[in-house]
Amino acid sequence: MTQDAARLRLSAHLLTGFARDILTAAGLSGTDAATVSDCLVYADLRGVESHGVSRLPIYARRIADGNVNARPRPRVERGERRALRVIDGDNGPGAVVGRFAMEQAIAAAEDFGVGFALVRSSNHFGMGAWYAGMAAERNCLGICASNAPPTMAVWGAREVALGTNPIAIAAPAGRYGQINLDMSTSAVAKGKVLVYARKGEAIPEGWAIDIEGRPTTDAAAAMAGVMLPLGGAKGSGLGLIVDLISGVMSGAAFGDGVADQYSVFDRPQDVGHFFIAANIDDMLPLDAYQRRVEDFIGGLKAKRCADGVAEILMPGESKARIARDRNTRGVEIDPTLESQLDDLAGKFGQKRLRERQEG
Repeated sequence: MTQDAARLRLSAHLLTGFARDILTAAGLSGTDAATVSDCLVYADLRGVESHGVSRLPIYARRIADGNVNARPRPRVERGERRALRVIDGDNGPGAVVGRFAMEQAIAAAEDFGVGFALVRSSNHFGMGAWYAGMAAERNCLGICASNAPPTMAVWGAREVALGTNPIAIAAPAGRYGQINLDMSTSAVAKGKVLVYARKGEAIPEGWAIDIEGRPTTDAAAAMAGVMLPLGGAKGSGLGLIVDLISGVMSGAAFGDGVADQYSVFDRPQDVGHFFIAANIDDMLPLDAYQRRVEDFIGGLKAKRCADGVAEILMPGESKARIARDRNTRGVEIDPTLESQLDDLAGKFGQKRLRERQEG
């Protein structure tokens, strides 16, 4: 059997069930475990391994050890009947808190045209597109962002100051599905560097500098060093604004105060997020919007392609195609990750991945 033939490929259903069972064994309720596992597998289906089940070991550890509240009760502290709502996440898993907050923003948008939810006392929330896409599915413009532990330099510095502070924006797009932009404000999310380090692969130039401030393509050196902002001063400025809103304005930790989930176990992460939903039907009739957005996208796609480009794609379109393929063919798990997940299964009294696949 070749190495490629031996690689494990799992259905989304099986992978979601595995994650759910691990998280339930770690202490989450069945409902919350399902929410977190859905968020993780959403990322794997779209080829974003850095935010998929590779996060399951650290999520389960922090829940089981009490660093993350296994039975959280996120609540609106201010503005329950207003468009602006301030939410305490009760140190719950980021996906549980984030879903609650986006649902609050959508509910406010349905009542007031727009909803804005600020969140404190949360944790790593996974892939931002998951939340922005929730709003788009409800015929809203969806925006979300989160701060993160400091791993990125502020422009002009050589030491960490900001998180990679991702932002996602999604809108319904008629027959095209959704436009769904999801990006870190660093050159690349640090979780992607972690994937390269796990696989022993070099990273592209321009992603990071090492601990001495020198450009590096060594993933391990990048993990110990500093991520670089996207587009220089522009990415640095955008990351700063995300932290200003997610951290400073929400009452969450900010800057150096956000705890790293992989190394700090004596206090909560206290991650902050924000979520915005705007009801499209309050802007213009929905059928008119759908005609206009389809015309807009159709016009963009009709432009002549640059050399070497086969097709003009919208934000999120390539990931949606990957998801359709993986929903049919399954998600491939590399051997290192398979070993890590099997170790995790042993710790929590669950079946190994191949045992589950074999029935």
